Amino acid sequence: MEYYEQFKATEASFKYLNIIDFHRNHPEIPIIAVSCYLMLVFIVPRFITEKNKFNLKPYFAGWNLFLSIFSALGAYNTVPHMYNALQEHGFVYTICHNPLEWYSAGASGFWLTLFIYSKLPELTDTVFLVLQNKKVIFLHWYHHCTVLLYCWHAYDTTISAGLWFCVMNYSVHTVMYFYYFLMAVPLPNNVRKILRKIYAPLTTTIQVILY
Repeated sequence: MEYYEQFKATEASFKYLNIIDFHRNHPEIPIIAVSCYLMLVFIVPRFITEKNKFNLKPYFAGWNLFLSIFSALGAYNTVPHMYNALQEHGFVYTICHNPLEWYSAGASGFWLTLFIYSKLPELTDTVFLVLQNKKVIFLHWYHHCTVLLYCWHAYDTTISAGLWFCVMNYSVHTVMYFYYFLMAVPLPNNVRKILRKIYAPLTTTIQVILY
């Protein structure tokens, strides 16, 4: 309970301006990350075959469950803030108003910052695919690269509509990563078929609508 109270106090007192200088002074971080990531995508698979691939299903399942829970917490702490702003000030306010004045501090600013930095460990998704000798499609690696670079740039430049992207991404990832978790754990074939028939189109629909 003590640790939870300390966490909530840190969350409530968070100020974006306390870390923005570090963020702006290190634009090389996303560039290096993306460069290493592309090496992983295009070079490492040459050394992975069916014979030496890794069995990482339990770890992959746990990783996806963790990301789903993390995204749910992020949505829980940002969606209400966005909804209240829409109700009180309207849509134009949420895409044009200075973010330093309405979502950069407190819980919304704290979870926005976690969202930005989460794009780095999310690259691990592809590590699991490569080590298991799974094909990495263009949309997968392109999405990871562009989202990381965009988020870092948006945070640097304090774009006014940044919270919209954060809210949508958290919401989609809550559903999407939970689906990946379900597909990575042992399930009866009939249950798996039902989930694929219902959950997969639902996830895709949500992604298309929100993105």
